[in-house]
Amino acid sequence: MRTLMLVALPLFVLFVLLGCPRSRTDTGTTTPTARPEAPASVDEGQPSEAAQMEPSVEYILNPRDDTMRLILIPAGEAVFGADDTFLYAKPQFTASLPAYCLGETEVTNAQYSRFVAATGYQPPGAWPGGEIPGGKENHPVAPVSWDDAQAYCEWAGLWLPTELEWEKGARGTDGRDYPWGNVWDVSKCQNHMGLTPADGLCAVDAYPEGRSPWGLYNMSGNAWEWCSDWYDTDAYKRYASGDLTPPLIGGAQARMARGGSWFNNAPRDFHCASRGSPSPQPPYAYGFRCSRGL
Repeated sequence: MRTLMLVALPLFVLFVLLGCPRSRTDTGTTTPTARPEAPASVDEGQPSEAAQMEPSVEYILNPRDDTMRLILIPAGEAVFGADDTFLYAKPQFTASLPAYCLGETEVTNAQYSRFVAATGYQPPGAWPGGEIPGGKENHPVAPVSWDDAQAYCEWAGLWLPTELEWEKGARGTDGRDYPWGNVWDVSKCQNHMGLTPADGLCAVDAYPEGRSPWGLYNMSGNAWEWCSDWYDTDAYKRYASGDLTPPLIGGAQARMARGGSWFNNAPRDFHCASRGSPSPQPPYAYGFRCSRGL
């Protein structure tokens, strides 16, 4: 036995010195998340090659209307606000939101018509004789008031997003300026720069090259989108301090809207940090998309 141990010991030492295969858990690497973070932009804000591919999305269907997909926005940190350009979006800050789902598109005329038929709710004023204009079924329902949007969400078992939920949906986690990157591109959303007023709203699934990192359409342009929040000029200062409680009421009695519309003609109107504050009764081009928790 003593002779066997004297032979085995040098072999064991040699094995340790040469090393042995290690499992993944031995390397200290963290376990990959179930869904990768949104692709970051490359130099000058242009989306990476991966960002230009079809986004891989997880989604649920609205039980009231299986034509509405709500895209999963995973829990975690994102960049909000801006340090320049926007007085009421300062300072830029990082905050963490729980997971939620956000509409892949704005609510369409066709989707809103099912709500009107089911409840007897007043049709939008832009529908002649209470009927959707021909060929506009897949356009955003607009203009609608904040109360109209809220009524639809309550019927559908959904809600309007907070502006922080909306902003994370628009710009991903990296704080990009526009849903597609950091450089303004007139060809990636419906806007009034070079358009005539007759062009107006477009289909909610137009401009696929302008989608957000999560695959959401028209987060910039087409229709302004209502959020649940009251407008508060100091809200982002409070959010940056760590208090993410939405405003209870706005000093101007105005609701929040985000994203710009086809009627706007300056790049800043389409910036993901731009905060609009119309009255709850809008003059033009105000629509909405829905959200819900998990």
